[in-house]
Amino acid sequence: MEKDVEKQYEPNYIDVICQFKKDGSIVPIKFRVLTEDGEYQEFNVKGYRRVFDDFSANHIPVKKRYPFISTVNQCFECRIESFGRQRSVWLYYDTQKARWALYI
Repeated sequence: MEKDVEKQYEPNYIDVICQFKKDGSIVPIKFRVLTEDGEYQEFNVKGYRRVFDDFSANHIPVKKRYPFISTVNQCFECRIESFGRQRSVWLYYDTQKARWALYI
């Protein structure tokens, strides 16, 4: 049972292309997700907003939803087009692990 709970909260790490601006800010441009069929599906970011910087595990709304997150330095709400429809997804960047994760 414990392993099922851990798997439920396992991050979905993804490949991201982003721009690092001279002021140090990050602009997500494109990301790709490995599908259940083992193929990559790419998404262009149509728009984004920075939700928060320097997240700590004590950020209550996010901690309740994603208890496995310990430190995230950037969080973005991104607008993408998927199967002809606009939708929002959240991208998290953890500088300690140098990894991006996707949450829908």
